[in-house]
Amino acid sequence: MSKKLGIWQEVRARALELLEEKNEVQLLIEIALHEGDVGRALELLPRVSGYLQNVYWGKAAEAAEEKGPINAAGLYRQLAEAAIGERQRKAYRQAVEYLRRMKVVLDRVGKRREWEEYLTGLKKRYARYPALLDELQKAKL
Repeated sequence: MSKKLGIWQEVRARALELLEEKNEVQLLIEIALHEGDVGRALELLPRVSGYLQNVYWGKAAEAAEEKGPINAAGLYRQLAEAAIGERQRKAYRQAVEYLRRMKVVLDRVGKRREWEEYLTGLKKRYARYPALLDELQKAKL
């Protein structure tokens, strides 16, 4: 209706302002992602905490794959390392999925060497985590 009346921009700006005032970070991220504003979503990510952090970081990483692949790779890296930090096999499986996505993104932008160096370092750093190494091997990473 506001588009028909020609006042959409004012309505939108006021709605975003109110969400900001109420610190509705999750909604602001959802809006930014819906509108394709990956940069804005990335700016808001540090303000998300708790269990929803991984959800929104994952959504932002997926959205950034096309418009900001280096940002996406960085987010997948952080998500993978956070999952590894949980020290549970289920979390290792999730970490492997993030690492797969990171690899695809880096391959696509010609950063295969950086991927290989990162993975080698990761395996060395977690050499005493046999379940993680097993999941990496199963995934052929």
